[in-house]
Amino acid sequence: MPAIYGYGDPGNHATMLVDAVRMRAFAEAIRRAVRPDDVVVDVGSGTGVLALLAAKAGARRVYAIEAGPMARVIEREAAGNGVADVVRVVRADARDVRFEGELADKPTLIVSEMIGSFGLDEDYLGLLGAVRARCAPGCRVLPGSVAIHLALASLPSLAEELATVRGGLGVRLDEVANLLQSRPCMAWVNGTELLTSSTPAQRFSVGDPTPRAVGGPTTAQRSGSANAIVGWFESELVPGVSLSSSPDGRPTHWAHLVFPLDPPLALAVDDTVDLEVRPRVITERSTWSWSARVGDTRRAGDAMRSLAGNKDDLLRSLGVRVTTPDPHSSAQLARWAAALAGGVAAVSVMAQRLRAACPDRYADDDDAAKEVERLVTLADL
Repeated sequence: MPAIYGYGDPGNHATMLVDAVRMRAFAEAIRRAVRPDDVVVDVGSGTGVLALLAAKAGARRVYAIEAGPMARVIEREAAGNGVADVVRVVRADARDVRFEGELADKPTLIVSEMIGSFGLDEDYLGLLGAVRARCAPGCRVLPGSVAIHLALASLPSLAEELATVRGGLGVRLDEVANLLQSRPCMAWVNGTELLTSSTPAQRFSVGDPTPRAVGGPTTAQRSGSANAIVGWFESELVPGVSLSSSPDGRPTHWAHLVFPLDPPLALAVDDTVDLEVRPRVITERSTWSWSARVGDTRRAGDAMRSLAGNKDDLLRSLGVRVTTPDPHSSAQLARWAAALAGGVAAVSVMAQRLRAACPDRYADDDDAAKEVERLVTLADL
């Protein structure tokens, strides 16, 4: 379901704004959640639409936190909607915002739509957990949790495209096809393409550590040849208002995360299948591994096998620029120095030291460990 405006800026936001399922759910949830004396913080505000809806719903104060250039747009939109006296735009990384001084009103409600296609893609749990730790006691979060689902599917389009790459172009590109077969991709999957029921919902709440693995058992509803694991999310924004990217539900701008299986896995009705997806810390979906098992038959994929080139190529593809900043002016380097002090080799200990050095930046030790792990991936240069 591509949007007319594509994914450029501001078209990147247009795809979300014209998603009626998404916008109606958030508008209704905000209308129900906002109380007259609420101070609301919209994390990753984008166009500011959720901040504006909160102001229109009667919030006393709204902080729209947006690190990118859209922050200037939010200011103009607030004025155009007659709520410039309520909405205050904060151009900063949400992890660095402190509700003190000029921002002394501590939020009582967090709203945010940073749910990726797989629910956990944008560090939703850790980021909002870190923000909530600096808000008023009992601060509510909308949405406060997300559930992850997996199922096996037979995707003709995936098989056809890989076959085209392998031998339908006048030359054979087997190496390219092999790389693609190990690469998760995004696609809009139809419910009729699913061969199994979904795995039991695994629900994660704001403040929980990002899981090391998701999945579980499921049952084949139809016989067929499964060539992919498909992942999606569902979230209760407030009681009575839910949002889902399920292939069986109403289409949204969220595509589904597809993990190819090579060779395909043969299924018979009522077969029990165990599915697992494991994220890694280097990137998000680009380096995940996954597996599907029926009895003694197992199919597995590892996105590390889809990365062409060496480590330097990988870092460049991720936009990582390795520099040697002035230790007297780099807060990031100071945090890393605190984590590495004393030659400690255990990530858990490094995370504890990092959190002790910067107690207001991380929600918990797991949150701090993510930054330590990001450092570790860059350490052997």
